Amino acid sequence: MVTFEAVNTQSWSGLEELFEARGGPSHCWCMVWRRVPANLRRTRGAERRRVMKCALHDMVCQGLETGIIARVDDCPAGWVSVAPLETLRHMHGRVEPPEPALNPWAIVCFFIARRFRGRGLMPRLMNEATCHARVRGASVIEAFPVERDAPSYRFMGYVDMFENAGFRDMGMAGSRRHVMRLNFAG
Repeated sequence: MVTFEAVNTQSWSGLEELFEARGGPSHCWCMVWRRVPANLRRTRGAERRRVMKCALHDMVCQGLETGIIARVDDCPAGWVSVAPLETLRHMHGRVEPPEPALNPWAIVCFFIARRFRGRGLMPRLMNEATCHARVRGASVIEAFPVERDAPSYRFMGYVDMFENAGFRDMGMAGSRRHVMRLNFAG
């Protein structure tokens, strides 16, 4: 059985378990695209892991939107980072971002624990993230995926997955990342 829950202080331990497991994103704690002070970005190694974990935990304790955890039979299995666009760094390249009045949100990364890969969790997390943003008043949601054969940024999802969900390709943000957008109004 697969369940989904927004990350909050009650579900933090599940995110911690997922990220600190072998192969988890404990090196960045999914803070790469978040707006954090530059001095935090300059840390490296174990100090970086500690600082980024604390920064994400602080966001969660403040009640800020950070993402959703998937659980398979109550075991943390996957994560999607979804948050209001204003809480993220500029990611659009030359593509014009949506108007702030639309309360735009963005999906910026995924992590699926190795033993749960190949079970279709990524598209389900994408769908949960999209619904989560819409329920919280977003009029538009964006993502920044790559083609399946891309050598990097694969943690941001795949173009075809977003196309299949109705997202439109708005152009490129750099040489690999596409800007994909879903407008809830039509």
